[in-house]
Amino acid sequence: MARKTFATPVEETIQNAFKAECKNQGFKLNEAIEVLMQGFVDGKIQIKKNISYDIYQQEK
Repeated sequence: MARKTFATPVEETIQNAFKAECKNQGFKLNEAIEVLMQGFVDGKIQIKKNISYDIYQQEK
């Protein structure tokens, strides 16, 4: 299977924590990312987006 570079901005603290945990568990960064991506594609990992709004009314 051909390999292609994948670069995208990620929040720095999440990226650092992810790198550290991959190292802690003995995974290469790209191995973990590929497993997560494949799980998402296969429907084994689902993501739900929650959007909420708060309405504030100032008293006059």
